[in-house]
Amino acid sequence: MLHEAGLRWSKDRSWCETGTVRRKRKCGTVTVIDPDAVAKTLIEAAYTQASLPVWTKDEVGPYQTIPYPGSHWHPAGQPVRYPPEYVCAGTAKHLTLFHPVSGQVRVKGVRKCSNAVLHPWLEAELTAILATLLEPEIYSFAQNRRAYCRCGCCWSATT
Repeated sequence: MLHEAGLRWSKDRSWCETGTVRRKRKCGTVTVIDPDAVAKTLIEAAYTQASLPVWTKDEVGPYQTIPYPGSHWHPAGQPVRYPPEYVCAGTAKHLTLFHPVSGQVRVKGVRKCSNAVLHPWLEAELTAILATLLEPEIYSFAQNRRAYCRCGCCWSATT
C-alpha cells in the first residue's frame, strides 16, 4: 500500500558510518562506537531480505476514549461543545502489523487487548498471511547442516 503511494522504506546514512558517532566532550570531540552495531545491522538485514516473510507487530495505547484538545471546525462565535451523544467508553488500543519489504501495513483499533494471549484480530491476520505462503521445503538432517554451513568448517566430516 505504501509502495503504491510512492513511499519507500529506506535509511538515511549520509551523516555517519553505521555504529559510530562523533560527540563533543569537555576534552574535545570523540568518536563513540556502538558495541551492538553488528547485531543491529543483522536485524535490519532480516527486515529487508525476501526469502523469509518478516512482519513486525506494534501496539499503541491505551488511550482514553475522550475528545482531545486541538484545532477543529466549529461555528464562528460559538463555544466549542462536546456532542450530546458523547459517552466516555473506557480505553482503546491501536494494533499494527508491518511488512518492511513490501511496505504493507495492517491496522486495527480495539477496545481490549490482553498481553497474555494473541488478540483475535492479530491471530486472523497472521493466519491469512501464513495461508499465502508457499509450503516450506523439508530438508534431511545432513542437507540442513550443509545449508547452514556452506564452508564446511563448522562440523567435521564424520558428524
